[in-house]
Amino acid sequence: MQPKSKNQLKNMIAQECARIMIEHDIKKYYTAKVKAASNLNLTHLGCLPSNSEIEEKLIDYYKLFHGESHEILIRKLRKTAFNIMNILAFFEPLLVGPVASGTASSNSHVNIHLTAENMEDVIILLESKNITFKLIDKKLKMNNFDTKVFNGLCFIYEDTNIDLTIFSHTEKKHAPISRINNKPMVRVKLSALKKQIQL
Repeated sequence: MQPKSKNQLKNMIAQECARIMIEHDIKKYYTAKVKAASNLNLTHLGCLPSNSEIEEKLIDYYKLFHGESHEILIRKLRKTAFNIMNILAFFEPLLVGPVASGTASSNSHVNIHLTAENMEDVIILLESKNITFKLIDKKLKMNNFDTKVFNGLCFIYEDTNIDLTIFSHTEKKHAPISRINNKPMVRVKLSALKKQIQL
């Protein structure tokens, strides 16, 4: 049998990563890479795939093995995201993360970026809607060298975990860097999300 090329080996590991992440609900890409390479006995060949290559395989895996059910799940999560973003419309909400990219699982959180100079304004609105929340910190990459800790809030809405990250108007101008592909995060506006879920 002809030896496999480095690209072929990376592809094999990426596919195994996707399977592991979905079947075992593993969130961390590096953890999945190590486990996948070990499963395939490819730990010493220096051919671990990138996070973006794994994300492509996640999308492929969902389509192949969970086609319709995963589409229903993504639509449900996006609809929940739309509903809470509609409530928070004053703060210019932007959907990010797995729900935006279509790689979310049933345990994924809905991640939303908001613009507010004062987090108290967001808190007042949530309290007016009887939404019980907790304060959190969100550490995000702002470029290839710097990270920044942002204030945030988390709560459950429509049986789904919601994570809000608060940006100032100045901070919002520059999208944080995705840890998956080292590019600016894809951020989905309320109007675009409405079209996605065909409301």
